[in-house]
Amino acid sequence: MTPIELIAARSRYNYVPGRLIASTSLEPELICRDLHLVHQLPSHQEWNTAAGRSQYASIELDGYHTKLLNGKTVADFFHGLLSVIFWGYVSGMDGRFRVNRAISKAKIVKNGRGSIAPQRPAEILECLRHSRRRLMGGDIQGALLKAMNIKFLGMSFASKVLMFMNPSAAVVYDSIIARHLTNSADSKLRQMAVSTGASTNKELQASAYRQWCSFCVETASSMNQAGHLWTDWDGTKHSWRAVDVERAFFAAAG
Repeated sequence: MTPIELIAARSRYNYVPGRLIASTSLEPELICRDLHLVHQLPSHQEWNTAAGRSQYASIELDGYHTKLLNGKTVADFFHGLLSVIFWGYVSGMDGRFRVNRAISKAKIVKNGRGSIAPQRPAEILECLRHSRRRLMGGDIQGALLKAMNIKFLGMSFASKVLMFMNPSAAVVYDSIIARHLTNSADSKLRQMAVSTGASTNKELQASAYRQWCSFCVETASSMNQAGHLWTDWDGTKHSWRAVDVERAFFAAAG
């Protein structure tokens, strides 16, 4: 995409800013360890008006998850992980909200799924900490491989966790992005395409993810060097991060 196309596509990104927050007075929807969580989400009517969306900022949502996933406590890590899962499942390309489904998906981390037992919390914590160290050290490929060792995440949600850990260096690689890259007229982008399915070789997925992150980082740098800014839902303007390039592609794919 050209710079003008990137700016226009980024402005169309409107994935709803859902999250899980600590419950104070409401009955918790999800209890995990010492966490008592409820969801926070704009109403569908509010979110589908320009005036309603102007009350929110994607930068703020990113910062909320980045702080949790770079926190000091075990509770921070688990809160961040569960909230990212909720965020990723609460909506889709059709714009509908599926709160119950998103809560159920987050609960799988604690309860397991069907005959598959949940992962030990200590193992999840080790994966999160290790993937964060790899990410901060510039090993994007290793960071994804470690994050994919968390049960039930897969490539798509492992990449979502990494993205929120560091939106300037990591991005999302889900089925929407995979399809967009596969169908791209740009041979360079087609070379980054890989299936996000569980049966796909993880090393191939991690290699494609590294290339996609590098492309988004380099494109963001070029946009910033040219003095381009993107506009958030609340009208504020910001420099480009890797995730902003990815979100432009996500919006264009829709």
